[in-house]
Amino acid sequence: MKRSAIFSLFLLMLGIFSVGQAQSRRYATEQNWMENFRVVTGVGTMNFLGDLGGANDIGRSFLADWDWEAVRPVIQVGARYQWHRRFATRASFNFGWTVGKDSWTEDPARNARNLSFHSFNFEWGFLPEFYFLPDVPLKGRYRRRGVTGKTGRPVLGYIYSGIVGFTMNPMARNPYDGLTYELQPLGTEGQFVLPTRDPYSLVQVAIPIGVGFSFKITNEINLDVEVGWRRTFTDYMDDVSSTYVDPNLFDSDVAKQLSIGTQAYYLDQTPEPGVQVFGPGDQRGNPQDNDTYLFFAFNLSWKLTAFKNSAPKYPR
Repeated sequence: MKRSAIFSLFLLMLGIFSVGQAQSRRYATEQNWMENFRVVTGVGTMNFLGDLGGANDIGRSFLADWDWEAVRPVIQVGARYQWHRRFATRASFNFGWTVGKDSWTEDPARNARNLSFHSFNFEWGFLPEFYFLPDVPLKGRYRRRGVTGKTGRPVLGYIYSGIVGFTMNPMARNPYDGLTYELQPLGTEGQFVLPTRDPYSLVQVAIPIGVGFSFKITNEINLDVEVGWRRTFTDYMDDVSSTYVDPNLFDSDVAKQLSIGTQAYYLDQTPEPGVQVFGPGDQRGNPQDNDTYLFFAFNLSWKLTAFKNSAPKYPR
């Protein structure tokens, strides 16, 4: 995404905050701020959608390239402040894994490429949330704190977007020595030997889009079920993007081996009949389609009042 588009999105988010500021102050006076603040934690799954692995077909975008074998766990922690019945802001931190293996797909070209990667990913960001199913005001004159039972709407629904940052570090096991190596320093697509290819950064940004439903367990505790998609601005989460380079350009045998895979080249050997062999300039990835990843999570969120033991309080 161009910088101008990112800046426009930032201004849009800033405008949303500004428009809701007056309502936020009114909402804060109606409710104790501790009732508007929640701690969020949970677990779920994370799935990589990129060049490596994927469905049993040629590379396709989004869910059409879903691979069940690439599902990995994720841990989520964060905090949410409900500054309006329809608006909230969440600080979110996610810890998870991404993985992709060509050996998992039956597509002949991808399987013959036989590359793989795995990476630990840490994501952070502030996510504006809009509640299309907001909580409803409590009926009656009194609002008692510390009394168990569910009040208001039992299920809330929300969507979110924004900008997040994340770290990545693609690694792969070298079948020739059995060791695992970080791929970015090796420059497997010629980043350190070709002037036209620059090394990629291990810190990236993404646009999150998600939807969730929050089920009230008690007045203070909710169960959130959430699905989120991340559109990144890099095609190197799996260290694969463009074309093969001449393996003789590499000074390192490890870089040579991990750049070509075990079946793509037969070094100093004659390939078996019918085995597809790739050479310099052949397609290794698709640089026109950046990598994405998906979350599916179950989170528990607690109001701060859940940690405060106090007698029922009535407003004057």
